[in-house]
Amino acid sequence: MTSYTNEVQGIHSYLGNDSVMVENGNGLQISGIGQVSLPTTNIKLNNVLIVLDIKKKFYQSLNLQRNKTVILYFILGTFFLRT
Repeated sequence: MTSYTNEVQGIHSYLGNDSVMVENGNGLQISGIGQVSLPTTNIKLNNVLIVLDIKKKFYQSLNLQRNKTVILYFILGTFFLRT
């Protein structure tokens, strides 16, 4: 997820009715979907959600480090991140 549209390639409008629920229980509107290339790597993320009201890039908050374990749980269309 990101709100930084200048870093997203191949943006398509999101036509669904889903939203992203954040910690305080608010639902944030998804405005688009695209691809992001992570700097200094060969990693390309597909289907990155553009959520204009989000404050931090989700892919950046993972802090991809080799010495850090990140677990992403997918349960019934929902995901949880645990570090």
